[in-house]
Amino acid sequence: MQRVSAILGLACLTLVGCGGYSSESLIDPQYRTVYVKTFENDTFYRGYEQALTREFVNKLNSRTHLRVAPLGRADSILTGRISAFKQQVITQDVGDNVREMQMVLTVDMTWTDAKTGKAIRAVRGLELADRVKFDLGQTVDTQSSVLFNDVAVRLVEALEAPW
Repeated sequence: MQRVSAILGLACLTLVGCGGYSSESLIDPQYRTVYVKTFENDTFYRGYEQALTREFVNKLNSRTHLRVAPLGRADSILTGRISAFKQQVITQDVGDNVREMQMVLTVDMTWTDAKTGKAIRAVRGLELADRVKFDLGQTVDTQSSVLFNDVAVRLVEALEAPW
């Protein structure tokens, strides 16, 4: 009898405990498509805007229900800006070759409703740093893809509704 009561009690707790969880997307389901404008770039590092935009679109496609669409057919619009890119050498070898560096990227992003022009979500001053180790022949440009990937993941997460 005690065993049956314990099992029933555990079953009830399990059912009650799962009430707040959902497998549904945290991104507003009323938006199905998004036009992603190429990120603007306030730094003198050219090409980073295309690299970040490409990473963001890849993460958007793989992690959300949103699909990228042309400007006239999208129900939402996403714009972004790289406002700063800093790099600091951490270690060098005896030949003064950079072996390890910290890179910091600062980004702003706004997701708006295409019909109303009202902001759905906005991110200001998202700053992400990555410590990167260099093998011979690698450059800041080749290693920055790690940082762009991490920033893209954070930006996609920022599209989700706050808890």
